[in-house]
Amino acid sequence: MENFPNKDVLEEFLSNCTPAEAYKTILEEKPFYSTTIEMLLAKNNKLINLAIAQTTDDEDLLAKFFDEGDLPLRLAVLGNNNASIQSLNEDIQFLNSTENNELVKKIFNFGTDEELQA
Repeated sequence: MENFPNKDVLEEFLSNCTPAEAYKTILEEKPFYSTTIEMLLAKNNKLINLAIAQTTDDEDLLAKFFDEGDLPLRLAVLGNNNASIQSLNEDIQFLNSTENNELVKKIFNFGTDEELQA
């Protein structure tokens, strides 16, 4: 931890700061403590979840974000250096299947039939 002397001080700051401050701090500090992540997830804030998706090394959480998240959250998961493509392989194969064009349009909420065929 660069800017915080210990985990307790970091958690205290994150529990009381704005979502924008939390986002910046999560990206800088990369707090991988399970209690810290649980506390942050309990806030149910999209910006905080986005920062967690960009930094966490928890494959189960990454898979959950990818399965249940909106497009920005999914992109954050895919951009996470800790994300294993193997852990997301089934989701990616499903989305790449031409049999799922309607579902893919619904998930991503954009695209015409012609664009999906390209």
